[in-house]
Amino acid sequence: MQTATNSTMRARRSLPHLLLAWVLLFPLLYLAVHGRPSFRETGIGVDDEINLSAHIEGAAPEAKGFIHYWIYMAYAVVLCVCLKEWRKLWRGISFCPPVLLLALLAMVSVVWSQVPADSLRSAFYYLLDTLFAVYLVVTFTTEELMVLTMMLGTAVAIGSLVVVAAFPEYGLVHQMTHTGVWRGIFAEKNDAAKNLVFLLTPVCNRRILRPLYMGYGALILGLILMTRSATAIVIVAAYMVFILGLQLYKRMQSSDAKFLVLAAVLLVAVVAVVGYAEFGEISALLGRDPTLTGRTDIWSALLESAKKRPLLGYGFAGFWTGLEGESGQLYMQMQWFFTYAHSGLLEIVLQLGLVGLAAVVFTLGQALRNAMQTARSSAGVGTDWLAGLVFLTMAYNLDEGTMLFTHTLTSLFFVLACVGLAKQARGYGQSAVVRTMAYPAVMEVGVRLA
Repeated sequence: MQTATNSTMRARRSLPHLLLAWVLLFPLLYLAVHGRPSFRETGIGVDDEINLSAHIEGAAPEAKGFIHYWIYMAYAVVLCVCLKEWRKLWRGISFCPPVLLLALLAMVSVVWSQVPADSLRSAFYYLLDTLFAVYLVVTFTTEELMVLTMMLGTAVAIGSLVVVAAFPEYGLVHQMTHTGVWRGIFAEKNDAAKNLVFLLTPVCNRRILRPLYMGYGALILGLILMTRSATAIVIVAAYMVFILGLQLYKRMQSSDAKFLVLAAVLLVAVVAVVGYAEFGEISALLGRDPTLTGRTDIWSALLESAKKRPLLGYGFAGFWTGLEGESGQLYMQMQWFFTYAHSGLLEIVLQLGLVGLAAVVFTLGQALRNAMQTARSSAGVGTDWLAGLVFLTMAYNLDEGTMLFTHTLTSLFFVLACVGLAKQARGYGQSAVVRTMAYPAVMEVGVRLA
């Protein structure tokens, strides 16, 4: 009798969470496509340079009205839920203060920014994105967040399939050598692949794969392959190796586990040093361009710009100012127009200097420490998922960027993972029985974590 009563109470608690999850899909979908879906973009090809931190002014003129409407509605939802749970939000920030300090540093950078108005606007949105990520951590269990991610992934996949099938002029790439490549509802095919990789992660961390989860994983992986993003394929493979290594780490004795971590760090360091020293020879052996399609030239030029403002940078979202300012001088020097550093870490240095980079490294280091601390506990599969998000963040920022961008799902996942792992390390892990949201629509109650 008592068991039946508890199940009923859990079901009543689950229904509001399910309804809330569907409401939150609206701002999450906005972040997934950066507020710039493919069917509202014009003139963007696969090889065009797209600034991931660009805000609504970068959209096609005829799309601005729609995007303004979407951004206001999406962030209205974010503000409402955050204000409603401001006490929980404050407790969530206390789990991992560095994520808030990063947002505040972006806000303060208005003082030295090349374009103070742009920096203020972008920093304000990044602060909202940060608070939204903290809200998700304190409102949902990690298992529920995984289900919510799968709900979002399903919406993205269905939307992409519909756009490709019904409106191929928007869903497919039609420029350069990538004609016919999928981009779905995303503005750019590599951006589509990157977001899909993050959306794939929940099913990679489940010990028992039901047919529904297996179908979801096959769908998302298929879409990744259709984007023909070599980077995404390599990172998915590396992610699977990381998950297997994490499982091995959890099963080893404490001393052996520490040795495994040390060996992995040394191996990565050796590979990095050898790869840097013999980069030209390795590139020639693989038949690839030694300049990585001009990336090394970009990095060399941007490092010279970074040296002019090494400590604090040019302000949050304040470096890329078109033909004016430092970016204008860069374009004149290189005779090449681009709007992104093609390196997440270098992009941070340009915007917030070495101070910002140190803050990011400290935040990541804290997340890794919390991941190692909780991985061997009984926190459940959710901890593995959060640790995997940190791994993806670090892997992608070697060549692309997933941190400290406004209106991006990957930046939200970075904050969510850091706060979630800090919460687990504080002893606020999931209980043996948790409430669960339905995926996609059928309620499950009293699911016991393995």
